Amino acid sequence: MKTVLVSGADANYFPLLSDLVRSVRERTSREELDVAILDGGLTSEQREELTPLVDRFAEPGWDLRPQGDAPGYLRLFESRPFINRYFPDYDLYVWIDADAWLQDAEVVELLVRAAESGALAIVAELHAAYDSVLADLRLRYRKFGRMRFESWAHTYYRDGYGEQAAREYAFRPMLNSGVFALRGDAPHWDAWIESYRAASPRKHRVGFDQIALNHAVYSRELALQCLPAWCN
Repeated sequence: MKTVLVSGADANYFPLLSDLVRSVRERTSREELDVAILDGGLTSEQREELTPLVDRFAEPGWDLRPQGDAPGYLRLFESRPFINRYFPDYDLYVWIDADAWLQDAEVVELLVRAAESGALAIVAELHAAYDSVLADLRLRYRKFGRMRFESWAHTYYRDGYGEQAAREYAFRPMLNSGVFALRGDAPHWDAWIESYRAASPRKHRVGFDQIALNHAVYSRELALQCLPAWCN
């Protein structure tokens, strides 16, 4: 399968993006893996520096909702469900956030192998090293002596999809969208977009794209391959 590794950043995140791209080029061959970049506001000098290491560039637009004067880097969050459209000539897509770097090429191999069947290859935050769900868990007191547990995920699900969805999905393992792989023809892309668009229109929040992906997978029971935590 023709495979591309995609990431993206604005000018402020360029040093991290540069480290990621260089780590990928040091540990993988150009014959087996292309690299593509979503340009969320790089300078011409930064783009020129990356050009010898990168096969494709694309500038994301506001693919879901016009954001007016919102910072350009926010386009990157909303553009991830569309990367198979920005770079259409590939069979399989690997995404790695710009603030990560490739320490072991086996991660890419595992991601690709797990995604070849059509499943979403991703890491669930279900490991002793992840304490975000429990650390953020809180007991909220309400009227008439009623109580409920909440977390940041519960708040995002509730604001986007309502209380019932929050109760059903908030305490399932969080699928970390910072590193994933998916075939270009997988149904997850359209489901991710639909879940993003179905959310109640609220003030843009960084991180809601991850909630939308989790909602798409869990609500539609889409094929999933969870990789070990060290792949994240």
